[in-house]
Amino acid sequence: MSGKLYKASKFSFPVAVLLFLTGCSLFISQDKYYQERVIASSKRPVVYLVSAEFTGLFHTGGLGHATRGMAKSLMEQGYDVKVIMPNYTSIRDEFGKNAEMKIGQTPIRVDLDKRGDSWHVQVEYRVNSYVDPSTNVEVLLMDHIPGAGYSDYFDNGVPQGARPIYTKHPNQGEAFGSMQKAISKFIMNLPEDERPQTVILNDWTAGPLAAFLREERELGKKVPELIGIVHNLLHKGLFDKSIFGWLGIKPEYYFGKNLKGMEYNGQISFLKAMVEFVDAVYAVSGRYSKEVTTARFGGGFEGIMARLLSGYRLTGGLNGIDIEEWDPEKPLEEFKEDLADTFSVKDLERELKEIQMGEKISEHGKIRGKARLQKRYGLPVNNDVPLISMTSRVDDQKGFKYLLNEGNDMGVLERILKEGNVQIIITGDSVSDVYTNNLLDLQNRYSGQFRYVPFEKGKHERILTAYSDIFLSTAWFEPCGLNQFFSMRYGTVPFMSKVGGPAESVRQSETGLLFDIIADGDSVNTNHFETINSIVGEVNQGIDVYLEDKAAFKKMQIAAMKEDVSWSRRIPPLVALIEFVHAKGASILSEIGKLKEFMTPMEMLATLKRVEKFRIKGKDMNCNELIGVIFSGI
Repeated sequence: MSGKLYKASKFSFPVAVLLFLTGCSLFISQDKYYQERVIASSKRPVVYLVSAEFTGLFHTGGLGHATRGMAKSLMEQGYDVKVIMPNYTSIRDEFGKNAEMKIGQTPIRVDLDKRGDSWHVQVEYRVNSYVDPSTNVEVLLMDHIPGAGYSDYFDNGVPQGARPIYTKHPNQGEAFGSMQKAISKFIMNLPEDERPQTVILNDWTAGPLAAFLREERELGKKVPELIGIVHNLLHKGLFDKSIFGWLGIKPEYYFGKNLKGMEYNGQISFLKAMVEFVDAVYAVSGRYSKEVTTARFGGGFEGIMARLLSGYRLTGGLNGIDIEEWDPEKPLEEFKEDLADTFSVKDLERELKEIQMGEKISEHGKIRGKARLQKRYGLPVNNDVPLISMTSRVDDQKGFKYLLNEGNDMGVLERILKEGNVQIIITGDSVSDVYTNNLLDLQNRYSGQFRYVPFEKGKHERILTAYSDIFLSTAWFEPCGLNQFFSMRYGTVPFMSKVGGPAESVRQSETGLLFDIIADGDSVNTNHFETINSIVGEVNQGIDVYLEDKAAFKKMQIAAMKEDVSWSRRIPPLVALIEFVHAKGASILSEIGKLKEFMTPMEMLATLKRVEKFRIKGKDMNCNELIGVIFSGI
């Protein structure tokens, strides 16, 4: 890493000042630094990923894709990876009779509901095992064994075609809390040399595990290093404070030292447990890591997240996708009828040459697929009109307040439709009858241009992604987003909000278009009027490019298809963070000074390695020489 970073960063000045003030002793204090680094071990380091979802077994959205992709990529990096998740009834129904499913024999018993000196509830879990055939990742399934009078914590049965859920149990805090206590016991019951070196916790459902393992660490036991991944800070895992005592969590963790505990506004937050008790927090884009330290995006956690960032405990990086699964050159078995037409970037490059030469356009899979799509949804078949798709929850986060403006002014959708020369298809679950009725009203009034299709599992998302011209997302915040990556693989150009992951992954006017979501004067709430103008202006500009400059639009499609959105590109920051955490990087760098602005995991690790070299050389160098080294590089 060059010295340029340090000259440009606000980190450099405090380092110089503190070196002058403290002398060289900071760098001589930790003689066995790096000696226990897991990465240098001859044995494959073991990582457990704790998640509520894993695509292929059960997922509701992006978390399942991320867990699976992360596990597969970490294995490719040389880690021995296991995923731990609930054994939902939907998994048992579909995979229970599979010969590859191994049923755990010895139950794990956890005590709950402590009153005085006695526990009043005992819950049992089996640890079943399943090896995912497409990734070779072993998934450990926590199988709740209901006692008399208790229902299955992870009964998630829903009508066929409905969006999947985690559980029908009335108290998700009991379900996930007891499961995390069982996972903690499972890990700590393993011989020390068989325990994972690293446990990665995903979102609020894994939060209590951080508290249980922190307590074990404080008892002097060997505990894995802990990394918490924030996929969406909006979901805090809030429960009545009674759940704290019911789970038997250490009383000191309620408020915690300096309020660094699980309490949040009189409730218990499982997400707060995760971010406070893990060794490092990893948000799913670098930009989102910075956003969550502000009142606009922090949702009440901004002070916590800013403190973590200043202490080298908050960083981030983008998710990726499985490009073998999302491949325009492969027909999808479940959509043979609709996706029989495959295509490649070479087809679009040939089309671009034909456009530039004024020749007749040769039909290919993307064009044929679009025509099938238009016909399937009852829209006029016309390749000269851009087809925009949205595959999204119909809720406030995704921007439907300004897509469907409830005031006298028209919302984004109607203003775009009113211009003509565009078709729009939206599929997704609606959280509001008002939103549903407004969408159906638009469909009635713009029947030749617009369709709203309620979510139906496995029916619409993939074909819309593959054969539309444009993917639209107007979320007011988007931690990472995966839809832009899915779309780019198929040459479906993303038009997205300039926030979080989209702002970090879409190159303006090259691989897509970005528009601003404009805040009110309080810098917290969204200014709907200004935001509507911002979105409509950018989208209409993109539509004009499609209609009037076919070559320019085709170049965007080609550039999008060539973009590397794979997990192999995205995993290095997480690997760097694992190494940083095992080297106790946060505590070492915090001795030097607080971090003033965001650093990537690679930057933090490189900084740590420089400091280690200072520590070694510092015995024979005065402080002025050390400062010269920190600015000039080593």
